[in-house]
Amino acid sequence: MYKFTHLRLHTEYSIVDSLVKINEIIKLAKKDKQESLAITDLSNIFGAIKFYKESIKNGIKPIIGCDLFIENKINKKKPFRLLILSKNYNGYLQLCKLISKSWIYNLKDEKPQIKKSWLKKINKNSNLIALSGYKSSDLLFYINKKKFKKAENCAKKWKKIFNNLYFIEIQNINIKNNEIFNYNLIKIGNKLNIPIVATHPIQFCYKKEFIAHEIRYNIYKKKKLNNSKYHFNKEQNFKTQIEINKLFVNNLIAVKNSYKISKMCNLIIPKGVLKLPKYNKKKKINDNELLKIKTKIGLNKRLKNKKNLKIYKKRLKFELKIISKTNFSNYFLMVNDFIKWAKKKNINIGPGRGSGASSLIAYCLFITDIDPIKYKLIFERFLNPERISFPDFDIDFCQKKRDIIIKYIKKKYGVNNVSQIITFGKIAAKSSIRDVGRVLGLSYNFCNNIVKLISNKKYYNLNLKEIVENNYFLKKKILNNKIIKKLIFFSIQIEGIIKNIGIHAGGILISKNNLNKYCALYKHSKDNIITIQNDKEDLEFLGLIKFDFLGLATLTIIDETNKNIKKINPKIKLISWNKISFKDKKTYKLLNNANTIGVFQLESIGIQNILKKANINCLEDITAIISLYRPGPIKLIKKFYKRKNGYKFKFFNEKIKNVLSETYGIMIYQEQVMEVAKIIANYSMGSADLLRRIISKKNLKEMHKNRKLFIKGALKNKINLKTANKIFNLMEKFAGYGFNKSHATAYAVISYYTAYLKSNFPNEFISANLSLSINNINKIKFLIKDAINNFKINILPPNINYSKYKFIPIIKNNIFYIRYGLSAIKGLGKIAIKLILNKRKKKIFKNLYDFIFRIIKNKNLINKRVLNSLIYSGSLDIFNKNRNILKIKIKFLLKNLNDFNKKLIIKNKNKLNILKWKKKILNKKKILEKQKFFLGFYLFKNPFFYIKKDIEQLNKFKIYNINKFINKNIITYGIINNIKKEFINNKEYFVINIENKKNNINCIIKNNLYKKNKNFIRLEKKILLEGKVIKKNYNFFQINVKNIFNISKFRKKFILYISIYIKNIKIIKKIKYILNLFINKKGKNVFLIKIKNNKIIKKYFFKKKIKFNNKLLYLLKNEIKNKFIRIKYKF
Repeated sequence: MYKFTHLRLHTEYSIVDSLVKINEIIKLAKKDKQESLAITDLSNIFGAIKFYKESIKNGIKPIIGCDLFIENKINKKKPFRLLILSKNYNGYLQLCKLISKSWIYNLKDEKPQIKKSWLKKINKNSNLIALSGYKSSDLLFYINKKKFKKAENCAKKWKKIFNNLYFIEIQNINIKNNEIFNYNLIKIGNKLNIPIVATHPIQFCYKKEFIAHEIRYNIYKKKKLNNSKYHFNKEQNFKTQIEINKLFVNNLIAVKNSYKISKMCNLIIPKGVLKLPKYNKKKKINDNELLKIKTKIGLNKRLKNKKNLKIYKKRLKFELKIISKTNFSNYFLMVNDFIKWAKKKNINIGPGRGSGASSLIAYCLFITDIDPIKYKLIFERFLNPERISFPDFDIDFCQKKRDIIIKYIKKKYGVNNVSQIITFGKIAAKSSIRDVGRVLGLSYNFCNNIVKLISNKKYYNLNLKEIVENNYFLKKKILNNKIIKKLIFFSIQIEGIIKNIGIHAGGILISKNNLNKYCALYKHSKDNIITIQNDKEDLEFLGLIKFDFLGLATLTIIDETNKNIKKINPKIKLISWNKISFKDKKTYKLLNNANTIGVFQLESIGIQNILKKANINCLEDITAIISLYRPGPIKLIKKFYKRKNGYKFKFFNEKIKNVLSETYGIMIYQEQVMEVAKIIANYSMGSADLLRRIISKKNLKEMHKNRKLFIKGALKNKINLKTANKIFNLMEKFAGYGFNKSHATAYAVISYYTAYLKSNFPNEFISANLSLSINNINKIKFLIKDAINNFKINILPPNINYSKYKFIPIIKNNIFYIRYGLSAIKGLGKIAIKLILNKRKKKIFKNLYDFIFRIIKNKNLINKRVLNSLIYSGSLDIFNKNRNILKIKIKFLLKNLNDFNKKLIIKNKNKLNILKWKKKILNKKKILEKQKFFLGFYLFKNPFFYIKKDIEQLNKFKIYNINKFINKNIITYGIINNIKKEFINNKEYFVINIENKKNNINCIIKNNLYKKNKNFIRLEKKILLEGKVIKKNYNFFQINVKNIFNISKFRKKFILYISIYIKNIKIIKKIKYILNLFINKKGKNVFLIKIKNNKIIKKYFFKKKIKFNNKLLYLLKNEIKNKFIRIKYKF
């Protein structure tokens, strides 16, 4: 048996056509005792570094290559293929350049194509090996057409280009004409003295994955599975060396050549050599000295009035020593430079993010605004001298201005030296079901019903296989339905495979040279952004440092708030977190009342309920709550606020009292875990950080080793074995979900600052929030409720003459107003709004005619859709409050615009006003629905407005006072905001979220009740329901629904009597006549007629049974005004 090396392997990183995961294929190669293995993904090296590291880890020599598209001048849509392997590091870099060039300069029909001329130039030093490409090669293209001479010529050219490092591939995978192809290829090879090599195209690891692989391919191609025509072959799985020798029993020299090629490839990629550009170009002073000078200047600026100067200087000396030792001074200087530039340009930057906020040097350089000494933050959490890894400053920028910073960096360091970072999106559990279902030809609804079975929160961290094991309903369906069984079987195989390519939200690379010198580049076809082909996991290995430039919407809101404040009161200077008091009573009152909509990190309903009980009075409290309000530690919140509010507790050891005092004996932060290890067991801060990492990653072997070390250290400090074990157990528990205190403190500052702005400048702050939420209708709705209910701010409707693009804060006579922004109206695009505002700059629109004549010149921009948006949003109410008449007039004006000039139209104005319009006019309810459509919600009135007198009797059951009715039956009402299906205790329920009087609650409806009433249960429709109020965790309430009503059904069940008030006795005959029309034996005696004459009220009961319905009510309202009819209910 000859040794064999697989030289043709597509992994999942080929994106298109493979199910192979790198770790799995390497396990198989290792098991088969293969000495080497190649990765040759399609047109990319996305997975090359991961493959390289995993191979070396498992004792296998990695070979990095690529299956390239070669330009076909005969048919540009069907390029040829050529497989190239890198012999060494220079070959790898040459391959990177080729791949980059194809993606950036020759991308055709989503296929990056290599030109032969590029290969001639690039391979002068024989660092690349080429394999012919078999099925998709130019050789087989001509052999198929029986143009053997042309095939020979192609082979000759390739042999010359690659300096005799060109091999002709043969394969045995049971495809049509396989033997004929091999015969002709061997013939050409023998004739031209070109060696033949045996390859086997691996697309999946095991034969049983063949259909799953076909499905994966069809997912990418967006096609359905055709069982009679597969795109690949069942044999394209991993083969052992024995299997390969059997396959090529007649061509064993070709097998031997594969191993020969592997011996020629000896790639060593230099690990972790830093490739940062040089910031400091002064020869007289080195980076370390420059950093020292800058930090000392910064420290003096920061510590104008501060005590404990010795502590700060000692810490600074310590940090400078570590940074100097690790050669990261240049990195700090670079960050300082672009932060300084951004601040000069008035770009809002966050006070800190991540562990970088624990650095005093960062604070002195004004990179962060968090004092690490004041807040007891540990530098080793950011840069550990005992485990040197690249530093990582995460920086929040104003969302709108982030791109300005990136442009500055590209200009300073060179466009080709700066790049964003690629990401790979994987197929998740739900997505796998939908994707596989689509390929199998199953309906969307069928697949979506299966997805709903796995939508429970308890399944979020489980893969599909684990979900099936834990989901009784899904198991049952799989057993009883073959289609579902097939769907889930293939979905499990597809889940977790890479599906698409994206761009990292904030990651930016800065290199000292053109990035193409170190890695391959990739061009994203949608937006033409160029990124490197390695994701963030590979960067440290390549010696590249990631800078995180994150766009934070809250910073844009803060920026907008400050602009609003300046407009209203120009005397007020810019309000920044460095200048405000952190003891502001208004701010803490707002926080403790939980009026935190729009407040950073503190606006969810869950955290609002906690704020009401927490009695917050300092920044440290906010830091703790942000850290605890996460899955895992959330169960400790109750314990935290109880202890804070006086509940007695004991520290589990007096030695760590100082460490845990600010969190009332609860280990919340990762830094606390580190300090406990230091105090109890004499760990250095560096080794304590390593311990924290080991525990959080649940590395059992290392944890066991560290437990011994910890106990040994504890015993030296005279702590007994039992206590030492107990403390380690607690650390083990808390480190698993402990939060980074540096990050939490920085974000707590933003939380406090936004709360400060809201409590002191509510009008300006809420306006800014609204302006930044134009694409989020739900957020706008909550903000407007908040403005009206909690701050008595009046909302002014959209107005064509006074509204601007954004929401505008207004103060008149100490009364707050917010004018609705045009940008929040559906159907009004930016261009249309810009045109309207430009036309309005000169003068406001006098009337409807003036408006139409001034804007209609731009018919393409101001079309029917735009005009409808303006009419039904109320923007044109200033001209006429009757929106039906507005629409008719506008239609008339537009229709006759070509026949009349402006003067003639205005002369016909009176005629226009008295025209009798025969077209159907919308009623008030429909107009309200239209306004809701264009604004996204009911701004001033909702559908209940028209049955106001009925529902007023339900006011005692309003959602805001629902806590008074726990475990009691109530009848309530609301507009349906959301409908979803959930499984509670293995039973199917529907959960609807309803809103009344600007408050929301979830209502749980049994499946059978939902089916009976599904005609009533629709989004944005009104609903009346009866049910029991149940209290959930943290003051969450829900209603378990027993009955659902529309207004007719509601009246029928609960009506007690109807009072009709009249002054004129003559009307009684008409009323009796109407009532007699609705006499019914199954009806009710409900009518009471009250006659008021000279302050004497006579009561008259209509004794006959009446069938009460909407038609009867309509006839009565036509006869008597609505205000003289009163309906009384039984509650």
